[in-house]
Amino acid sequence: MKKTTLTLLLAFFTINAIGGWESQLRRLKGYTLVDVVIITGWIDKDGKRKDGFEGCEYGRIIILDYSKSLRCNSYGYQYAYNPDAFIFVKGSDFKMIVEGDSYDMSGR
Repeated sequence: MKKTTLTLLLAFFTINAIGGWESQLRRLKGYTLVDVVIITGWIDKDGKRKDGFEGCEYGRIIILDYSKSLRCNSYGYQYAYNPDAFIFVKGSDFKMIVEGDSYDMSGR
């Protein structure tokens, strides 16, 4: 329980430091934080794997901790090398927060 609380506080302060935290938190109402992972790469529709993170395009597979993955259901450009990703879930809907930006995701 302490780890989850600490992680939620970390997510809150990360979002707050970047700005726009109120709207981010409103979008997460009803969602549960289920994981904090490192984005280790991505795969586009061409099937080629690339390192780092360059945001989401519809259908792009985001590789998490080298072995897990989620599919992008939204678009947004962002560049970071192996950033932390906060994964939230509500039912079958996923949200991924990376350095203050929110992405709609789905299970692969």
